[in-house]
This record gives sequence, structure tokens and C-alpha cells, in this order.
Amino acid sequence: MKTLSDTYFNHVHPLAIALTAAQERGVLMDMKERARLTEVFGNKAKEKQARISELAGHEVNPNSPKQIAELLYDEMHLPVVYKGSGRTTEEEALLNLFRKYPSEEILRLIVEYRKDAKLVSTFLAAKLDADGAMHTSYNASGTGTYRISSSQNLWKEGMNLQNIPIGKRPGVENLRHLFISRPGMSFVVGDLVQAEAMVVARILCRHKCRYLYDRYKDPKFDIHKWAASTIFRCKESEIVKIQRDVGKIANHAGNYCSGPKVVMATATKWGVEGVDYQMAKSIVNSRREALPGLQRWWRSVEATLRGCRTLYTCLGRRRIFFGRVDDNATVRVAVAFEPQSTIGDVCNIIFRRMAKMLDFPNMPLLQVHDEVVVECMDELVSDVVEKMKGAAMVPLFLNDDMEPLMVPIDIRVGKNWRDLQ
Repeated sequence: MKTLSDTYFNHVHPLAIALTAAQERGVLMDMKERARLTEVFGNKAKEKQARISELAGHEVNPNSPKQIAELLYDEMHLPVVYKGSGRTTEEEALLNLFRKYPSEEILRLIVEYRKDAKLVSTFLAAKLDADGAMHTSYNASGTGTYRISSSQNLWKEGMNLQNIPIGKRPGVENLRHLFISRPGMSFVVGDLVQAEAMVVARILCRHKCRYLYDRYKDPKFDIHKWAASTIFRCKESEIVKIQRDVGKIANHAGNYCSGPKVVMATATKWGVEGVDYQMAKSIVNSRREALPGLQRWWRSVEATLRGCRTLYTCLGRRRIFFGRVDDNATVRVAVAFEPQSTIGDVCNIIFRRMAKMLDFPNMPLLQVHDEVVVECMDELVSDVVEKMKGAAMVPLFLNDDMEPLMVPIDIRVGKNWRDLQ
């Protein structure tokens, strides 16, 4: 087991230096496309606000929780959705209402307006530096899992570069093409493949459940199709896209003690239709039936919490849980800690290794969950690709009696962050 001082001096400290260089450099923006999208989505938001007011019969500010609550619950007499002790008009509540009352156009318009308005205010209107680059402030220990975090810098410039919309949620535009490489340079992007799921498969081996581990020996194994096949009781080869989407929800929500309500919320967030309470319950049950080691793992984590409150990862991270350890929310966070922290650190290792191997202006600029983005001179692309392959060789000693896990990486190249080959 690595000591905390080893982890800090050999990993966190050099990572912080690499992140500081990246935030100082910034990422160039396509200013013409930015201006075009600002106008497009600004106009869309205005049109939807006008339509909402027309349907309500008076002026309504869709950004005002108070006005929306009065409109929906007092004027339209829709069933009140509570969060804690108060009425809520958050997106999940509105989407659940719209699912019950699909003829109520105003519910859809409010959700769409907020997405368009947020796209403009949060992502398209963020303050740039004088050089036309988008900057951020990275925190090398910004989360409970030790993944890095990102935010505006001290001068209120830039933004969080880890939550740029990629178009996965319905009604949300993919904005990554706004981030472009500098003249004569390209992006080399490394994306870890099914990383957390592979770590979970190894953890399950400790609890006498080797099914996923054995399936991952097949490089063509699609874990989302497999999960869907257990839910819909059919062959993996027969799974269609909408069923695979349900399988993806099962994998993301099902590994970490999620119940039917969390599964429903995930489906609503991702725009996957047809996941009501009974369907969500079926997803949870089929998951636990297919992988009996899950519940043994969860009980083991809960026992550790009750015993010493401390969890470790194979890469030397330690997390101590303070406060209550007997509630479901804490157990879910604790169960997720090892997979999420481990993969977050693999990305961090790739980032700092690339920073050490490259000379300015070639350098890593972005680290987003399972992805590392390097900017390099065009003539060095092939060399940087090979260096990234080497940097991604991070052995994870998750099981004492098994070979280390090496998470595969998918590497793509392009002139903007979205359009990569």
C-alpha cells in the first residue's frame, strides 16, 4: 500500500503543476461559430418565452422558480412536486409532470427554454481572455473521489471545462466544436474505454463473481447490450438502440446501490422513455440477479464503513467518511469511491505524464473524467499518439491473485474537440 506522502509527492504535486500550466495556456475558441450559436439559441429562448407567456395569459419569467411554481401549481393546478419541504420546479420535476401530462405544451417549453438560456449564459457568454482563449481554474483535489474539478478563475474569466455539453441529453447541443486547436496544431484525444465498468468487474472477482471479468476477455464485448439482454430477456444480438440505452442506465446506476427512483431519475435526465417505476424495479432486480457479487460487494463496503470508516484504492488514495455511515446515501457514495477514484487517477496520471514528456507549446490542456486532450504541432501528431499510448499503460493491482488491469484507451485526432478521427 502506498503511503499518503508517496501519493502526494509523486502524483498530486506534479499533477498540480501540469494543471497550472494548462489553465494558463487555455483553449482557443472559434469566435465566429460562438457568435452564431449565441444568436441562434438566444432567439430560440426568446421565442419560447413569448410562447410560454402566451399560453399562460400573462408575462412569465421561465428562470424564476417562484413564478413557475405559481403558474404550474396555483394557476394550472398540476400535482405539486416537493423537494424537501418546499415545492420544486427543477428539470426532473418538470419532465416527470410532462410524462404524466404530455398534452401540456407549457411544461415542455419551460424545460427547453431553460436549456437554451443556460447554453447561452453559461457556455456561450463565458468571459474569454484577451488572446481569445477560454481559461479555467483546475483543482487537483477538487472532489470527494479525487477527480480534478474545474471552475472560473480568480478574475471571473472562463468556466468549468468539464461540463461542456456533448449532445447526449435531449435538446442539448454539442458545443465541443467551439474549442479549436491553434494554427499549425492539432488535438490528440485519449478516451478510456468502459473504464469504470472494468474496475467494477475486477472488484466483483473479490466477491466470487467473475462473470463480467470473463466477458471482458472478448474485445468485442458490449456491456450495455449485455445489460439490456438481462432486462429484456433476449439475446445480445437482438438488442436495438432504445433497449441498449436502457442497458446503459442499468450499468451507470445499477453498480452503486441505486434503487428504482434513482434509475427513473437517470432515465428522465438522459431522455430515455418508458422507464416507469415498475420498469426501473425490473432493471434493479435483473441487475442483482445477473451479478450476485454486487450485493456482497456493497455489504462489504458497508461493513468497512461501520468498522473503520476508511476506504483505499490501489493507487494510494484514502478516504475517511465522517458523520453517519448507516444511511443509504453515504453507502452509495462509498461504494462508488473505489471505481470512480481509480479511473479519475488513471486520467490524472496520463495528464501529468504527457505534461512531462512534451515541450511547450505541445501540452495537455483538458482532462474531462475519462478523457485527456493534448494540443501539439501537426508534425508531431504521430509521436504524441505513441507517447499517449505509453502514458496510458497504468497497471491497476486490484486483485492480489490476478494480473493487473490495463484499461484500454481510444485515441483520436482533429482540429476541434468534437470532430475527431
